[in-house]
Amino acid sequence: MSGTAEALDTVVHRLAASPSVAAIALVGSQARSLAEPDSDLDLFVYTDGGLRELRPQLADELAEPATWRSVHERAFGDGDVWRLKESSGWLDLMYWTTAWGAAELQRVLVEYTASMGYSTAFWRSIREGHPLYERDSWHPDLQQRARQAYPEELRRNIIRLNHPYLRDHPFSYRQQTAKAIDRHDVVSAQHRIVAWLASYSTSCSPSTGSCIRERSGSWSS
Repeated sequence: MSGTAEALDTVVHRLAASPSVAAIALVGSQARSLAEPDSDLDLFVYTDGGLRELRPQLADELAEPATWRSVHERAFGDGDVWRLKESSGWLDLMYWTTAWGAAELQRVLVEYTASMGYSTAFWRSIREGHPLYERDSWHPDLQQRARQAYPEELRRNIIRLNHPYLRDHPFSYRQQTAKAIDRHDVVSAQHRIVAWLASYSTSCSPSTGSCIRERSGSWSS
């Protein structure tokens, strides 16, 4: 077992010892066999109780002491980021409640709720996560619910919400980006391009067999 694998195994065992942890899953590029040598390790840690004391303890004991670390980071949800000791790998621990996991699937697969970009990102991570620990049948059941076909109504709602802002809406990303470039506002241009790409990406999901394209003025998969 490599140093990174051993260190990750230690993290999983420490977290799994807490009765508040329902499941731990490897997500992202590592779970999809797309990782590069310097790719970080992304873990979804599903909980139904608090881990406030355990999380800084883990970082103190298992993080490389000479490198940057962040515990209880709130930029992208509730997470911890640090480099594993005696390893070259960064660890990104994302803490989600079990209620959040169920609600996320309800939002996308039952209510068919679209977002401006990233509509299905969490659904994909839940579905394709590689289980490292499961306390009981909750996580297998969650993944089983996530493995349904891409809902047609969700596809339509995503296009209905995002399409105008990719085309001729007066406040479309194209219009906003052009105005930012004209006034030499680099920061605004960057923000709008990133949002533009996110909105476009959520409208094209090859992994679910629903890559959407424009054809004769209408959208179809």
